[in-house]
Amino acid sequence: LQVFHSLLKSHALDAKLIVRQAIDILVPALPLRMEDGYEMLAHWTKKMITDEGHSNVQLIHVLTIVVRHQQIYYPVRHTLVHLIIQSAQKIASQPTASFDHRKLAIDLIEVTIKWELRRRNEEEQKLISNDIKPIIKEENKSTVTPTADRPFSKPLIETLFVFLIRLACQLSTPTYNQLSQQCIKLIKTARKFAWSTVDVKLVTFERLIHQIELSTPQYSSIATAIDILAFLITTYNLSQIKYTMRTLKRFLILCVQIPQNQRLLESIQNLLSKLIIQIPIDPPPPTSATALSTQIPTLPNTTSVTGTLATLTPTMANNITKGCEDIEPFYSVINKTILDNMSGITDSSRNTITTAVSTPSVQNLSISFTYLKTISKQNPKYVDKITPIITKLLQKLIKDHVSAGTEYNPAFTEYIIECLELLKYRIHTLTQDLRKQFMNTFLPGVTEKSHDILLIRSIIKLVDDWLRYRSGTNNDQQQSCPTLKEKLNILCKLMQCMEKRFLDDSNLYNQFLELILYIYQEPVYKDTEICQKMEPAFLIGLKSTNNNIRQKFFNVL
Repeated sequence: LQVFHSLLKSHALDAKLIVRQAIDILVPALPLRMEDGYEMLAHWTKKMITDEGHSNVQLIHVLTIVVRHQQIYYPVRHTLVHLIIQSAQKIASQPTASFDHRKLAIDLIEVTIKWELRRRNEEEQKLISNDIKPIIKEENKSTVTPTADRPFSKPLIETLFVFLIRLACQLSTPTYNQLSQQCIKLIKTARKFAWSTVDVKLVTFERLIHQIELSTPQYSSIATAIDILAFLITTYNLSQIKYTMRTLKRFLILCVQIPQNQRLLESIQNLLSKLIIQIPIDPPPPTSATALSTQIPTLPNTTSVTGTLATLTPTMANNITKGCEDIEPFYSVINKTILDNMSGITDSSRNTITTAVSTPSVQNLSISFTYLKTISKQNPKYVDKITPIITKLLQKLIKDHVSAGTEYNPAFTEYIIECLELLKYRIHTLTQDLRKQFMNTFLPGVTEKSHDILLIRSIIKLVDDWLRYRSGTNNDQQQSCPTLKEKLNILCKLMQCMEKRFLDDSNLYNQFLELILYIYQEPVYKDTEICQKMEPAFLIGLKSTNNNIRQKFFNVL
């Protein structure tokens, strides 16, 4: 015991290796050789932390021992856990703390979570085996307190979550990103497997996201807080989500209104994707984006945090998906952002947009597509109400793309592809005039005149998807796609396009031939007009330089 006590004090760097070796031998032996080995282990470790904890080097030395021998300390964890969390907070909060010291603080929290997971696992095993013997059974004579298998207190768990959230946001820099990700991983593990019902105080997020109002906000820290909040949303019931948005909506709306930071945009997109699963977002009304701004309720200047999520009951969530005033302002700003950014292009007085890369409206267009893709994955019908704006934007993009010829801007090709993807399975919702424009003017026109390989490749993929859905048995899918005549029109333009401009691009041509091959292999299209019109392309497939593709075409004969 005296040797152990001396080793706890031996933090000199010169003797670090030999002290570690001695500790690794002695600590596992204490409970085996002494009747009160666990108590002595906890007593002297606790005494060293409390009495010598003012010395940073000494504190780190003792805590490192706890991390290395966490399994040995498990039976006496309740004696040390409060000191461990306090010490972790002390180490991590020091301005001069190094990478290793901050990592030690995180490792201490990880040890605490592992102790709880082990307790739960042993409790489950005990219930399964219906064993009335003590859970902790060691081949020694040492005694363990009867309360060793009790869970940690609720205040301690709340402190643990707050510490991890703050540290994850604080360390969200390139230098410490690895540690930040470790904190986030521990938060998810603790929430999913250890303490799924413990209240996480929203005041923690309020203080972190509140930085958005500062003159020089730390966007990476705010974005990390929003990402953690998005994860917690997935563990909440509807009433808890409603309370969360009521508390934080003001700051979240401010984050949506800052378009220049990509990291912040990604976190808002992540949060939105989690929210719309629980509370669907309604499409914007068929009005202009300017009119929509008048529908956003005025938000208070301050948000008070009263009560806790734990006090909420699921019954409070009645009719939450209809007219939810707590989340409606956030959704309204998302809707307004989408419409404003798209209308900023379509209503522009410029003759072209391909030369306006630096204008905010053009740069912000990607934000609209980011939100639209997120929403449409969960609610495809959301796009239906704004198809007039999307088709108008597509018309302007295609006009500028075609008029630029070989001097087209590749950045705007992505926007054209995004429009096509959004409209791909919503053709049946277009008005007769819009559908006619889209199928007979927009697509054939850009296919015939575009010099962009990426865009032609996406159109081939678009037609391929349509053809495969058409051969299915789902009536809804069939109605969502163009008619056979409309698809044939695009295919003819593609065939002409490939022969005139892309004969030298073997990869693109092979993709087109794979599409033609599918048409002739699929029984649904046998003896149809589409097979007759695509005979020139089929003959090209028979002469393909790609042996594999050529053989497949011969197999069709």
